[in-house]
Amino acid sequence: MAKLGKSLVFYFKYPAEMDRLYWQPRQTGEEPNADGLKEKEEVLAMIRRVGDAACRDVATFLEACTLQIEPHLQSIGIATRCRNTLERRWEIRWGLSSKRAPERKFEVGVYIDEQIRAIVPWVWCRGGLRAENEVVKILGRGLGSRTLNNHTSSGTVLLSPVDVTIPIGPQDFEVDQDPLVQKVCEALTITAADVKAIAAILRNGD
Repeated sequence: MAKLGKSLVFYFKYPAEMDRLYWQPRQTGEEPNADGLKEKEEVLAMIRRVGDAACRDVATFLEACTLQIEPHLQSIGIATRCRNTLERRWEIRWGLSSKRAPERKFEVGVYIDEQIRAIVPWVWCRGGLRAENEVVKILGRGLGSRTLNNHTSSGTVLLSPVDVTIPIGPQDFEVDQDPLVQKVCEALTITAADVKAIAAILRNGD
């Protein structure tokens, strides 16, 4: 059974520290606040190596999800992968539309939220809160964008976030990947009828 990358598991174990010492400096270009750290340069070099490896682990995991998600999406509509750097955004997404109305496109995707230690499948549709409510009714499940507003924009419905159970032992970084991929794919198992109904929400001017 495939394993989640150990560097990503490390990031999940210590998200606050990794965000402060790795992610924020990476985004801003500023030196991290490392006050109180012994052997500061050595520790920060290790953090950068682990963070870079975690980003590669994220890309590997999302590509594993893609192998199952994309064929399903292509079977229920017109699915076009949105190109972005997985290692930078920690997210993968597709434009999706009904074969009868290709111009009425919405988006589906998956992002990784290290703060809540979860993989989050989602659907986004133009139309703000009204669209969110309609999508939840159509699918019979989901949570609105305000649930995790640090990552999501209005019009987003979150579909069954998949929790990552982190090993307790300080030297234990073994997490099975295959069950996580399966749960993510199950969350994004929508039907052609769902695609048609969600596309119908879209109106000119939304």
